[in-house]
Amino acid sequence: MIALRSDAVARHPWIAMNLFEAFTEAKRRGVARAIDPNTPRYPVPWSFANAHRAEELMGEDLWPYGLEPNRVALDAFLEMAHEQGVCKRRLVPEELFAPSVLDHYVV
Repeated sequence: MIALRSDAVARHPWIAMNLFEAFTEAKRRGVARAIDPNTPRYPVPWSFANAHRAEELMGEDLWPYGLEPNRVALDAFLEMAHEQGVCKRRLVPEELFAPSVLDHYVV
């Protein structure tokens, strides 16, 4: 999770989406390297085979970013945070994201 100050997002509205896209691209490149047997990046036997198996089990996006792919986990996290007194009120997942990131679409 990346936290941004709301005043920074207000001054620079593009910052949240730029970070989202930069981390998404870094993740894509990292996974591509992990599953490519021709360019091993890790000195671990069968690492690319393990990465392929993880992809088969968990889907193409091993670590999804954004609200919708993580809604269930975020909702459970926020419920527990409220129950344990970490939050004064029960937050909803949308409150954790800058508005510009909530409108992100993949085509």
